Amino acid sequence: MSLSRGRTATNSLDGECMMQHRKVRQTKQQSHSQQTQALSDRSAHAVDRHVGRQVALLRMQSRITQADLAKRIGISVQQLQKYESARNRISASMLFEISTALTVPVSRLFDGLPENGAPGTTAPLPTHEHIAFASSVEGQRLNDGLLALPPRVRHRISSFVAALSEELSQPSPGEGDLEVTRVPKPEECNQ
Repeated sequence: MSLSRGRTATNSLDGECMMQHRKVRQTKQQSHSQQTQALSDRSAHAVDRHVGRQVALLRMQSRITQADLAKRIGISVQQLQKYESARNRISASMLFEISTALTVPVSRLFDGLPENGAPGTTAPLPTHEHIAFASSVEGQRLNDGLLALPPRVRHRISSFVAALSEELSQPSPGEGDLEVTRVPKPEECNQ
């Protein structure tokens, strides 16, 4: 009887040791993958980051989900996410597949980069925050509404939003200070 208890205790200890060993190994693997991810983010070529952002931007402008685009071009959603974040480089054949699925020329994915041999820096790229807003329901509704307006009105709204943003970014007047703002008459707005 005591021999079977001893075996049970030994099996129990072996099981606990194996579980602890697995946890340590998983922690090391997670740490390694996090370090690899951080390194790949830093080491991604500027052109790869630009092309990935262009893919994401064009996909969102076309109102295609990552799942839909991935299915159209025959890859997993995870692989598309890696392309869009520049964790993986996009091959020439995949650039062709993506541009075909998005119905744009391949060259559109490189818009904003300086010409070959031309000095200069790349155009400012949209940040993740901009892309996230543009793909949100609110951002798409705002964009649709703006596109429905005549160009002249869109320009005025753009100027108004820029002025409002600038005003809100300045320190507010002290308490007791009143700021008088002239409100334009409706007929002045139609000019």
